[in-house]
Amino acid sequence: MTTTWSKLISRAEKLIGGPSPYINLGNILSSEAGSLASRARRLAGNVNHPFFSTVRSCLRGRYVNNLFSISSAISDRFSKSVTSERPSGGLIILLVGQSYASPTNSTKLCGQHRSISEIFETVHTAVAIHKSLVNLNDLNQNTDDNETWLKNMESCNKLATLSGDVLLASVSTSLAGLHHANVVGVVSEAIGNMMEAEFHELATNLNVSNTNNYNHHIESSIDVNSTVTSNEIYDLSKEKWLSFVQLSRGALLGSCCEAALILTENHISNLSITPTNKIYPDWDNFFSIANNFGSTWACLIRLTEEREHIQRTWRNPFSSTR
Repeated sequence: MTTTWSKLISRAEKLIGGPSPYINLGNILSSEAGSLASRARRLAGNVNHPFFSTVRSCLRGRYVNNLFSISSAISDRFSKSVTSERPSGGLIILLVGQSYASPTNSTKLCGQHRSISEIFETVHTAVAIHKSLVNLNDLNQNTDDNETWLKNMESCNKLATLSGDVLLASVSTSLAGLHHANVVGVVSEAIGNMMEAEFHELATNLNVSNTNNYNHHIESSIDVNSTVTSNEIYDLSKEKWLSFVQLSRGALLGSCCEAALILTENHISNLSITPTNKIYPDWDNFFSIANNFGSTWACLIRLTEEREHIQRTWRNPFSSTR
């Protein structure tokens, strides 16, 4: 399956003329970012905090996915963060942006599409960093230097919070640089939906106190002797899972796909001479299709990630409890 995805990604990158974009580090280089980097270097050698592994993965261009909602103890309980072998969201956005092939497409428009892709990746990186926060009350640290350890962990938590905030601030600047109110509105609403997902019923109920109960429901789905029925499993996962994933994953990818086409439509409408031999689509319907495609794609990828995670857990049932 990995080979198949690699071939598809290679073909897609040829269509867009190069690899998909990631975070534009030039947009976040500032005195604040430099100060945070300096603090991170001082702490990296002394503290084993999820923030550092998350940042390393992101800087290597590897797409980080926390399989469950608010990271920390929950993600550690089920699995470590995994990196996806599938196409990045940024690549999907570029493909959608160029799905309407037009001889009038310009270098400026392609640059705007890449900016939208970078915004998508930056938001996801910021959220992943924020989710690397550790609840110190849930950790048992039995060392002689417990006070120093706690202080360093608290510093890493603060560092993760500030780093994520800096990235989100750079997103605001990038959105403003596109000079299109509709794009700003569409993407901003999607970012709000991602934040709303953290307070979704599924996210708030899946905490450390009921993790074992949730895991019991998952494992019972294949246990013929279990007292939990298939209907109970279905009720637990279907609507709540889909609404949660649409908020946490689908909203942003769908909105960024829509934003890419909004920029295309804006570019065409501002041409001094519009080609008369070109049939233009119903843009409003086109926007809706792009949004639905992006949202559905994100939900599909999330579903396959969770399926593969559960399959790995069944093959090695004790790995997730260590």
